[in-house]
Amino acid sequence: MELYNKENASPTIMNAFDLELEKGIEQGIEQGIEQGIEFEKRDITKKLILRNIALETIAEIT
Repeated sequence: MELYNKENASPTIMNAFDLELEKGIEQGIEQGIEQGIEFEKRDITKKLILRNIALETIAEIT
């Protein structure tokens, strides 16, 4: 039995592959943005701690 591949798929199935690919790319971008935001929050918090800012103030800011 031949394995299924995208090149000889029907247009409907090819569209499904394309939609899944787009959905996966969008999810990856969203996860990357979320991770970037979390990284920046940690970096800002670390810098504030190094400047001896009160922990209560840091908690309010972040």
